[in-house]
Amino acid sequence: MRRFQALIALLLALVLGVTNVVAAEAEDEFHLEVVILDHAEKPVLNRQVSLDEVQSLPAAEFHTTTIWTDGVQRFRGVWLSDLLAHLEIFEGQLDFSALNEYLIEIPFEDIVPGGPLVAYEWNGKPMSPRDKGPLWVVFPYDSDAKFQTESIYAQSIWQLDRIEVYR
Repeated sequence: MRRFQALIALLLALVLGVTNVVAAEAEDEFHLEVVILDHAEKPVLNRQVSLDEVQSLPAAEFHTTTIWTDGVQRFRGVWLSDLLAHLEIFEGQLDFSALNEYLIEIPFEDIVPGGPLVAYEWNGKPMSPRDKGPLWVVFPYDSDAKFQTESIYAQSIWQLDRIEVYR
């Protein structure tokens, strides 16, 4: 009986260990999917942007409070305007979706430097999907009342994993 219990314990440890390794590798392999669609909504381009590629772009950082957290938070990432310029996206309807299938449109006129930031660090640490990551679109809410509206809060999508551009 003790042998059987030891064997079960060993198997559980192996399964849990493998699961944790697979989960860690999945986080390391995160890619932001960027899809450009034509007028008939057929994909013209499908690009996978790695987290490393996002982090290689010029970084920006700010401190702000949010309606989802307590106290002042520090976010580091890339301005959404810089990410879109890097991807050569200058027009179209932009739909953003998350791992949890949340979907929101962000109008191009709201995408300016000093506006939405695609954050990859929160208080100096990378974000896991359990912590709203690995990418979270945040605004400098405390810097201007225009960033403290329901529509801006709705655009603050966490677990960002896909951008669709309709041209």
